[in-house]
Formats: sequence, C-alpha cells, structure tokens
Amino acid sequence: MVTYSVLCALVQGISEAFPVSSSFHFVLLSYGMNQAIVPSKAMAATLHSGSFLALCLMFRQDIGALFRGGLATVFQKKHPSGTLLEDHHHCENEKAFFMTMIAAGLGLSMGMILLYGCKKWFFSTWNPSLTAMSVISIVFALLLECANRWQNKRVHLEPWQFSQRHSLIIGFTQALAAGCSGVSRLGITLTAGRFLGYSLDSTCRYSFVMGIPIIGASVVQSWPEIINMGFLTFVQTSLLTFLCSWPMIKVMLYLSKKESTLPFTLYRVLLGFLILWLQLSSF
Repeated sequence: MVTYSVLCALVQGISEAFPVSSSFHFVLLSYGMNQAIVPSKAMAATLHSGSFLALCLMFRQDIGALFRGGLATVFQKKHPSGTLLEDHHHCENEKAFFMTMIAAGLGLSMGMILLYGCKKWFFSTWNPSLTAMSVISIVFALLLECANRWQNKRVHLEPWQFSQRHSLIIGFTQALAAGCSGVSRLGITLTAGRFLGYSLDSTCRYSFVMGIPIIGASVVQSWPEIINMGFLTFVQTSLLTFLCSWPMIKVMLYLSKKESTLPFTLYRVLLGFLILWLQLSSF
C-alpha cells in the first residue's frame, strides 16, 4: 500500500505540473506492471487534494484577489469617494479577475455538456485503448508545438488581465482533457493560450490558477469516497503528492519563461511512438 501511494503521488505530482497527461501515465504504468495502478475514484481525489494544496499555497495571492473580487462583484461593493486611485484600480482588477474565472468555468461547463452528448449519442461503447491514447498524446503534443512556434504574438499578461471571451474559449478546451485520456489539461490550456496570442509564461500561470477551482470541485465531489478510504491513508497520500507537486510547479513556471515547449513535445512524441512500436511488436 505504501509503494502504491508513493508511485501514485509521484505520477500525479509530476504529470499535473507538466503538459503531459496524468491519466495516460497511470494507464501506462498499469500495463507495464501488469496490475491495477489506475487509481480508484477515492485515490484520484486524494491525489488531487495534494495538488490542490500545492496550487493554493503557490498562488495564495491570486486566490485572495479572486475571493475579494467575488465579494465585490456579488455585493456590488463600491469604493467611497476620496479612495486612492490605486485602490480603486485594485478593486476593479479583482472584479475582472473573478469574472474571467466565471467565464472559464462557463466554457468548461459548455464543453463538458457537449462532450457528454457526443459520448452518449455517438461513442457510447468506445473505450480508448493504450494505442489510441498514445496517438492522442502525440497529436496534441505536436499541436502545442505548432501553436507555440507559428503564433508570433506573445502578449505577457497577469491571469486577471485575460479577456472573458478568451477565458471562455480556454475553459471550453478543458473539457477535452477531462473527457479524453492523453490530452493534458495544462497542455491544452497552453495550446489554446498560444493560439490566442498569449505568452507561454502567462498562459501557464493562468492554467494553474484556473486549475484551483476545477481541482477543488473534483475533490469536494468525491468527499464521501475519501471518508470511506480512511483518514490516515488520505493524509499520507495527499502529503506525498503535495511534496512532489510543489517543486514541480516551480520548475514548470521557470521553464515557461523560456517560451519553449520542445522538451515536452519530444518526450510525448517519443514515448507515444515507443508505445505504438511495442504494441505492434506484440502482434
């Protein structure tokens, strides 16, 4: 059980911080070790709890701004006359930040509804194989590389400066990662952000901030399973994931400043073709 928790925490901590698919790597490990490595719903929520904690501590200032912006928007908070212009701008920025996240959440909801409909009516019996996930990983890795190389615009903005329309589009693309193994959540966000003209650094930070409510919601939804799992197992696994996620997120933020996705593209493409070759060799 200890080995299983450590292995899951390592996979979750690394893959969640980089533009690679965590679900794809869990399936890959289950094939390689010939046993069930793919986490249960309770274990997946526990792993996400560790990533959620790392993101919250890393971006605690953004969370505070988002919270204040939400209160100011909901209660129509206005600054009294005589307030410093700088404070007024801070309030307006925080309100804009809140509305940006709302737009991203709306886009994600729309994408999930569309994805659910497509699966129900057209792909109700389709269960992606390891081969299919490898192809998906390769395709979306190349798509990210193309977006980063062909889009010359690199607008550097803070997360609260993203437009609501673009946030809606980025949120919509998140549904692909949620419903299709092999599509990285961070990877698809970077792809959409670069196509829209934002810098890799700005889009990376935006993706992590946007992931906080998304991951938090998934953890809350699975809370009954977590309770049945056992408190000690939950704490140990969450802590392991947190200790792995924290430095990896810092590494990704540093690498994003280099404005290059080539290392991740090479990794995903080479790994995908290696798996395809091994799959073909087994026939």
